[in-house]
Amino acid sequence: MTPWQEVAARIVAGDTAGTLQLVTALDAGGRRAVAAELPRHLAELKRTTDGWWEWRAQIPALRGAGAACLPGPGAVTNWLYRRDFGWRDDHVADAGRILGVLRRRPEPWRADLARRMVERLRASHLDVEIPHWRIAASLVRETGIEPPPNDAFVVGWLRSLGAAGQAARRPDLERLARDPLFVRLLPRVFDLAGLGSALSGAQVDVIARMVHEGLLDRAEILDRVARRLLADGAAAVPALAELHDRIAADVRGAGLGEGAQLGTASRMRAT
Repeated sequence: MTPWQEVAARIVAGDTAGTLQLVTALDAGGRRAVAAELPRHLAELKRTTDGWWEWRAQIPALRGAGAACLPGPGAVTNWLYRRDFGWRDDHVADAGRILGVLRRRPEPWRADLARRMVERLRASHLDVEIPHWRIAASLVRETGIEPPPNDAFVVGWLRSLGAAGQAARRPDLERLARDPLFVRLLPRVFDLAGLGSALSGAQVDVIARMVHEGLLDRAEILDRVARRLLADGAAAVPALAELHDRIAADVRGAGLGEGAQLGTASRMRAT
């Protein structure tokens, strides 16, 4: 059997683990052969079936094989972002499989892929994980690049922050503060155009608790929050006003930043 025939048999069987085991063991010629056949296989599936639901068991294997074998970051990005692959059995498991094969690529290659994936992210419904965000975020962390400016990437991080921080203890909050994305993305939150759909009680709770634990600078956060509240006026996001009140509660009248000078978030929204 040719390398593609072996891989195709595993893909058709829905054997994701077997597919990844095969493609990661291929030499360069074998990967090129598989990369050439993957689009043809997908085209045939679409031609001979009524929709992706008839071959959804093949999707995880198809995504993993493409991530392992397609030649360039642009080709891999386009493959992973195909609408045909919109269904996921499990975002966490899918990301783990994809990242496992991508880590075999050189770091500059992965850095290029990270930028492309971040730029392609689009925010989805409230509190729903943004497709591909988990993979893009891990690549950014691992390669150390500065994330391209994309509000959807910040929204995805905010949602993960809220989920990770629920009932978190001090060690959990310290771990969040050490996340390379934290330093890069927290300042961007206060400039986010769609802040109202991204900031909720869960994120407010995490940020406020990190301020109280001394993991974030109170004066800096108060200043950023106050500036956004003042800029938005009557249209200010309620969750942002709540964040202001929680972190300013024990320093009222201490003169910390614009927020403390104004006294309450309610007064700022009325300004």
